[in-house]
Amino acid sequence: MMKALIVILVVFNFFVLSFICIAKEGLTEEVQIDGSSSVYPFAKKITEKFLKKYPNRKVSVQYSGTGGGFKKFCAGEIDISNASRLMNKTESKKCHQNKIEFIKVALAYDGIAVILHKNNTWASKLTMLDLKKIWEPGSKVVKWSDVRSYWPLKTIKLYGPGSASGTFDYFTKKVNGKEGLSRSNYIASENDTLIINGVAMDQYTLGYVGFGVAQAHKSRLQVSSINGVKPSDLNLKKIKISPSYTLFRNIYMYVSKKSLKQKHISSFVSFYLQSSKKVADEISGYVPLEDLHYKHELKGLSKILKDKAMVPE
Repeated sequence: MMKALIVILVVFNFFVLSFICIAKEGLTEEVQIDGSSSVYPFAKKITEKFLKKYPNRKVSVQYSGTGGGFKKFCAGEIDISNASRLMNKTESKKCHQNKIEFIKVALAYDGIAVILHKNNTWASKLTMLDLKKIWEPGSKVVKWSDVRSYWPLKTIKLYGPGSASGTFDYFTKKVNGKEGLSRSNYIASENDTLIINGVAMDQYTLGYVGFGVAQAHKSRLQVSSINGVKPSDLNLKKIKISPSYTLFRNIYMYVSKKSLKQKHISSFVSFYLQSSKKVADEISGYVPLEDLHYKHELKGLSKILKDKAMVPE
């Protein structure tokens, strides 16, 4: 009886020690990511590649909008915040108050797509003035004919991101001149799927989402040109030379320095950076930054972690 008890205790201790060793290697720890819905497809793709290579690791990728992500990030609730705009002063101050130090990394180029129903035959060539007329605060546009008199005498139904979205911030600044300036009587959501579905089901709707998101649903809707230029991977690539499409931007990730001290997170972030160029090429709607940019970011990360092996030759 005593021998059996000893054997059980030895086996139990072995499993406990094994679990502790695995935990120390970070295999049972989870990387927590939240933020921009526009960056979500990009982050999700990289995460899938990471988990295919390291199936024992855990990574949670969620989206609550850029502002929603920063709120959690600056409260210390997540490790990485995806963003479709830069952190503003209020958010930065909140992080500082909570002693959340971070690094910021530009990941790729993205654009904003103005989306229409597949059967919309009149608004495929919009201008920035059209968009301002539709989306400015106090807009008098109720019907399509209020935008241009020869357009249908039908009520225009609008969909767009909510105020916690970086896409909302960027779009309103480019169209109306200041972040947050927008008409309020539209269907707002941080869930891009709701916006896509709304536009896809009604001929007289208009909305806007990240171009990468729109491309993932291109069989269900159409994308309007803006000032004579239709967003495409090729046009976004021309941004490196000259901005041919008006509504373009960078996408980012913010990483907590405290989180980076944990091996399971630093290894994920290193993989993320080394995969970003390839993934931006693979997913329609995103365009990679210059090669030197990614190498520079990896050098910066390796300097923080003092790990020279992180930087590819």
